[in-house]
Amino acid sequence: MQKMKNRFVRLMKNILGWLVSIVMLFSSLFSVALAETQYYSAGWQLVVPATATPAASPSASAQPTPVPTPQISEEDQIAFSIEDASVSGTVFTVQRVKTDKRLRAARAAYAAVFGKDAASRAEFRLYQVKLMADGKKMAIPDGLTVNVSGFSKDGFIPSRNFSIRFGNKTQLSDNFPVAAADGVWKTAVVLNKTDTLLLVSQSAAPEETVAPEESVTPEESATPEESVTPEASVIPEESVTPEESVTPEESVTPEESATPEASVTPEASVTPEVSQTPGIYAYSDGNISLNASVTGALPPEGATFYTEQTEATSPDAAYQALTGYRIGFRVPEGELSAEAPLSVSLTVTNPELTRNTIRILGSDGETLWQSSEDGKAATTLYAEFRIAAGGSFTIVAASPEETPLPTTVPAEYLYEDDSIRLTATVADASLLPEGAQWNATVTGANWADFAQSLQAEGYSEPDAKRILNVSATFAANGETLNTADVTVSYTLLLKNADFSNAEARVIVADSVSPVDSLTQTDEGAQLSFTETGADHFGVAMLKKAATQALVYENDAVRIAVTPSDPALLPEGAQLDATVSDGEWDAFADLLQQQGYDQTRVQQMLNVTAAITANGVAVDTSAMEL
Repeated sequence: MQKMKNRFVRLMKNILGWLVSIVMLFSSLFSVALAETQYYSAGWQLVVPATATPAASPSASAQPTPVPTPQISEEDQIAFSIEDASVSGTVFTVQRVKTDKRLRAARAAYAAVFGKDAASRAEFRLYQVKLMADGKKMAIPDGLTVNVSGFSKDGFIPSRNFSIRFGNKTQLSDNFPVAAADGVWKTAVVLNKTDTLLLVSQSAAPEETVAPEESVTPEESATPEESVTPEASVIPEESVTPEESVTPEESVTPEESATPEASVTPEASVTPEVSQTPGIYAYSDGNISLNASVTGALPPEGATFYTEQTEATSPDAAYQALTGYRIGFRVPEGELSAEAPLSVSLTVTNPELTRNTIRILGSDGETLWQSSEDGKAATTLYAEFRIAAGGSFTIVAASPEETPLPTTVPAEYLYEDDSIRLTATVADASLLPEGAQWNATVTGANWADFAQSLQAEGYSEPDAKRILNVSATFAANGETLNTADVTVSYTLLLKNADFSNAEARVIVADSVSPVDSLTQTDEGAQLSFTETGADHFGVAMLKKAATQALVYENDAVRIAVTPSDPALLPEGAQLDATVSDGEWDAFADLLQQQGYDQTRVQQMLNVTAAITANGVAVDTSAMEL
């Protein structure tokens, strides 16, 4: 009996040992699973590498960047807050602006976008943001995001929100939408080059009269606030007070008449309003303006929304990447992922980016948005799409096709006589029909032929040394060609002529312009110029305009200053100067930078010069000397 009892005890100990081993095995497996995925809050989890040991304390060098402490100000029972490290340590306040002039300007700007009727049914509230540091007012940094929230029961619920800039023309930003849930509304307004934001509470437009054939029976009627289907009858006791209004998912404003999945055409200069969701976060820079809506559970307290520009690489070789972004949420311990995606409303604000963008691609190459006609750039770009928290998107253009440059063959024509050689060159012979001929006539001209045009430029008849009349046309099959859009480059040689002290002008109709070049060669004076569509023009060789040089001279130096336009100098202007020996130390740094040392200096002079008239210095800042 005693032996049986001992065997039973040993058997129970063995069974108990096995059970303890199994429990310990499952416990270790469960702890490994926890090390790979840590659930941070409902719908959100902390992304931690599988090899990480969360229980270990991070070293001092690995401490996360501290999240800026929110700064909060309250006005009219509305809370305003900022979380921006660039203004950390400042005193943040918000004050309501009630001046009639500013309110009238805001109303006029709003009416210009949404119409006078909408403006007449809206309540406007202006708020000015102030930052103080050490008792001094600071400038509001561009891109500062102001979070605004309030209780629906307080009566004022904005439906449209803007940053507003006052000046010669009052300017509204894109609309920043409102999210409402559990009796609280909130929005985020980004300030750019302004310190003022505008909240607008828009009342609904009067209902249209229902046509007889569309009338409903009394049992089927419903109040606008209840927005129920015709089949559901409503009794008076079920009417909804403003404080008990239905949730955003059930109520749709006139501006949001489409479901969140439906595409929305943006209004001019206003970002279309997105559907009301539990949380909206804003970002803007020089390229884009972005609102990200949380479609599921709100991120945990202390989570920070981020948008960061990424390296522009296209996941699809058929497209050229222009710029890319990554968006998501972080907590001090790391990044968060979520079960529900983020709903993104994106407006491209960079005009050049808008012109070139044809698609927006996700990280796996999937198309998130594309222009209405694929392959063609949009004139305005507003896109709505969904991506995972921590996901990225890339804005792309069509990849440039490498097409060989067309080969152009120039066509050259020549006119020559005993005193003149005129060459005409058309850079692209394909602009003229095959077999085209050039007919040119060059004759001497009189001053009277071009007197009016040249006199308008300040020349007189004694200034004219030689004037030529040139007629040049192209013809094919005996008919003169229309060459109004054909550019011809001319080279004119005046044989055995010396015009080294002259200047040349080309006269076409009433227009007088200098030639591109005038050089003296062994053959004579050669000039070049270009004309488009001119079949008759004049070439004038003229005496150079005299320049007025101002001179200062003493026993050691002679200084001459010549202004580009002598007419800018007053009568009696003269050059005054002071010249003295210079010291090496005064200019050593500058000379050594140029590779000179003191042994290479032969003489140094200090020169102070000024143009004066009647003992008074002349302002030469606008003169080229």
